[in-house]
Amino acid sequence: MLNRTLLMALMLLGAATLASTAVMGDERSALEVVEKARDMWRGETFHATVRIEVTRGERTETQLVEAWNEGDHRSLVRILEPEEEAGNGYLLLEEDGEEKLWYYDHRAGEVISLPGLTLHEGFLGGGLDLDELMRGTVTDHYEVAFTDEQPEEGYNVELVPLPEAAVVYGKLVLSISEAFVITRIDYYDQRERVVKTAYTEDLLEVGERLIPRVWVVEEDTGDRTVATYKELTIDEPLPEDIFTLERLQQP
Repeated sequence: MLNRTLLMALMLLGAATLASTAVMGDERSALEVVEKARDMWRGETFHATVRIEVTRGERTETQLVEAWNEGDHRSLVRILEPEEEAGNGYLLLEEDGEEKLWYYDHRAGEVISLPGLTLHEGFLGGGLDLDELMRGTVTDHYEVAFTDEQPEEGYNVELVPLPEAAVVYGKLVLSISEAFVITRIDYYDQRERVVKTAYTEDLLEVGERLIPRVWVVEEDTGDRTVATYKELTIDEPLPEDIFTLERLQQP
């Protein structure tokens, strides 16, 4: 997802400076722009059902997933379709200041602890990683600043991973509208080449928020991932026990 698919996708700490005349007179820093876009996207709580289609070559696979999120470090993702994978899921929690990720295989009836780097691996082999699916587009592993060139409307923001961050990309460049909707994300490798691009199609009104209903992720390999929100609620109360290993194992 985008979530955290794209979701998802939200969530960073860093220093920011104004970068061009296009944003002069705007008192918002780059960090504030990204945080406002994040809050537009996610809110305090987040619950969604997302259909994810991954095309690799001539083969397309589809999954339907349900995701819950609260804050930056509490997420649950459960697979609903296809039938043979229904019930599998992921749980992300923070314990003693350390993020922990678990995977539940319903057929084996087993919960497996996964390394944190798994968050940055492609979900379903596609262009969305678990970090995006669980928490959205941006994490606290980046420094953020405006790019040198700014559009006439909206903002372009560059995110560069901190030296100690376990991040596979060299940098991300976000296009954010005046309404603080993230409309495009370009992912660069360490050689400054764009290796993946995510962009939105269609907007959905959720209360007073504008949320991209469809995210398209295209990779330089030709692979393509499309994530479509079927249901979405933001800032609604979640069950108290939703972020637990016991709930992870429930269908």
